[in-house]
Amino acid sequence: MPLHLVPRSLLYIECVAQLGSIQSASRHLGIAASAIYRQIKTMEESAGTALFERNSSGMQTTAAGKLFVRQAEQWRNDSTRLWSGIQELQGLDFGHIKLGAMDSMVNGFIPEFLTSLAADFPHVQTEVEVFSPDQAVESVLAGTCDFALAFNVRPNSELNVHWSAELPLGCVAAPGHPVAQMKSISLSDCARYPIVFQNRSLAVRRYLEKHHNWLFQDEPQTIITNSLQLLKQMAVAGKHVALTSEFDTASEILCGSIMFVPVSDKDAMPQSVSVISHARRQVANIAKKISARLCIDVEKYLGRVREREANLPGGLRR
Repeated sequence: MPLHLVPRSLLYIECVAQLGSIQSASRHLGIAASAIYRQIKTMEESAGTALFERNSSGMQTTAAGKLFVRQAEQWRNDSTRLWSGIQELQGLDFGHIKLGAMDSMVNGFIPEFLTSLAADFPHVQTEVEVFSPDQAVESVLAGTCDFALAFNVRPNSELNVHWSAELPLGCVAAPGHPVAQMKSISLSDCARYPIVFQNRSLAVRRYLEKHHNWLFQDEPQTIITNSLQLLKQMAVAGKHVALTSEFDTASEILCGSIMFVPVSDKDAMPQSVSVISHARRQVANIAKKISARLCIDVEKYLGRVREREANLPGGLRR
């Protein structure tokens, strides 16, 4: 069975943080509430600060408490890597992998990748967590994810970039929308139609605000969201368009429910998509195998999307 190396004190703090009370953690762990209380009290005295705020709705972690919870997660990930390494010494592709992904990928590339992975690595448990691009990078740097498939990763000496591709900015629309008939479109022409915009947690929105802020002035018909799934569904519905990448809308492009039209403005900044891991953290061989597989599969997937675009009526759109 897997090794469990998380220190008892961290385990208790993590469980209280998740369940919101010492009594709930006691029932979950099968440990006396008084023992959990003493461990938390000892850690608070050692740290010189409270780890929890106690109020009528339960116990919530303070900033210091969140650091302890993050440390517990790192211990658990390290113990999982150790167990995987032991299994690999016995010639088994066994282990637990945690992958960070973006919201827009969960109805496209990610399910396809996981299905393929399960067939070829049946003894590997894969955990996928959906992040914003900034959160994905933070999770890799913190060691809580083995690797991530993320948009617009900035250069960082602490990161290994295993694969990356440039993604042109485009306007997406339903097949029956006037935009869908164009080979390219300017941002000013995009603004003639109701637009679904990403919110400021996403790089596309921050770029557009910085360089094309006029897009957001006096536009009562716009919708703003942090969900790429909602953004895509609004475009599929037919009235709205959206400014995003072909990888964000890959599944919809492949099934024909969305058309991707490149933005023609010369200063339109392309996005990027990258497979990243921590540059200095030792990883199990199985993680290396799967990250290599991820790079191959995502490149093939993007190739399929671009082949679909190239074969649309009217010829190549690039």
